[in-house]
Amino acid sequence: GGGRSKRARREAATSEGGEDDPENEDAAEPKRAPRKMKNMNKPWEDDTVDHWKEESWGQGDMPNPLLEESSFAVLFPAYREKYLRNVWPQVTSA
Repeated sequence: GGGRSKRARREAATSEGGEDDPENEDAAEPKRAPRKMKNMNKPWEDDTVDHWKEESWGQGDMPNPLLEESSFAVLFPAYREKYLRNVWPQVTSA
């Protein structure tokens, strides 16, 4: 506001009596709260963890399979469906 930059408003406030002047309390910039996320501990920056170490896998470590079989249908445009029907035997034989 007012067409002046923050620096110009700050300089005007200090030249008119300084920031200690009770009349110019509103002219001082409000203090910004410290950023909470910036100062949080980040577990990935822990120097005691070797992130490149490969864990060993045993026979009983994974009792269930990773994937489940699913089915779904995709609708293709008519011109694309004709093409796919023609080339599908080549795709599945590869």
